[in-house]
Amino acid sequence: MCFKLDEDKERGLYTLYNNKGVYIKVLKSGAELIGLKFINSSDGLLYRDSDTGIPAEGWKNHATVLFPVVGRLKNSISKYNNKIIKFTKNHGLARYTEFKPVKYRLKKENASILLEMKSDNETKESYPFDFKFSIMYKIYNKKLKVIFRVKNLSKEEPLFFSLGWHPGFAVKGKWNLLVKSNIFNYYEVADNGLLTGKMSRINKDYFYKLIKSDLKKAVVLGIDDKKKRKIEFNNGKENIILKFQDFEFLGIWSEDSNKFICIEPWQGTDDFVEQKNFNEKLGIVNLKPGAEKKFKVTVKIK
Repeated sequence: MCFKLDEDKERGLYTLYNNKGVYIKVLKSGAELIGLKFINSSDGLLYRDSDTGIPAEGWKNHATVLFPVVGRLKNSISKYNNKIIKFTKNHGLARYTEFKPVKYRLKKENASILLEMKSDNETKESYPFDFKFSIMYKIYNKKLKVIFRVKNLSKEEPLFFSLGWHPGFAVKGKWNLLVKSNIFNYYEVADNGLLTGKMSRINKDYFYKLIKSDLKKAVVLGIDDKKKRKIEFNNGKENIILKFQDFEFLGIWSEDSNKFICIEPWQGTDDFVEQKNFNEKLGIVNLKPGAEKKFKVTVKIK
């Protein structure tokens, strides 16, 4: 039996599913994945999986898309030449934008949906660049591929951006994280959420101490070796594996680690306390006029 697609026009929600209980649920708003279940998972894997309501308190998202900044800008503003970039809230503009569904494919072994947004007069008020940003979610019985593409629509100017994915995985018991890398770049975070500018090299043992501490202030890591950009999350019931070779940084955060853990592949970070220009931000991508760049994350159950 092939995968099927259901569209809830009232809520702007797309569900791709099969008769084995596998599904993904994607909102047009922010192109956010709000539901994920594999054939081997006991139930939904995301925090508040499939819930489209707004909780009275606590984190309100499921798997936020971060573009064109990761985290926050110091004093909500940054500069590049004569351009002013302004975001009063964290993580840029994609999360607040309604994406356009472009196409979907339904097959026996997998299904996918592609959504995109483009720059317009409204986006240029906060981010004065010409771009196209698309996200494809492709679901298999035991695996999810998330493919982000950013294209510079300008024929003259470079496009500077950061990109990240912010999935919150539900905790279902005593949880643990296992990593492949032995050495990390650890970026110290100030109380205001900005980076202090201090970076140290830490080993795997120190990593495990960090993730068992208070995660309300994000743990920000860099992984130099692309082959080591992999993390396994045991949520108490399932082993969930994330591969993120195209992302140099990893954020780990939780408002309540008894309920969820956010495992966040990033290309880019928050501003430093001593702010640099937008084009000099840590991890910023410089995309040449007319060029396109792809980033992929894979999620699967072991």
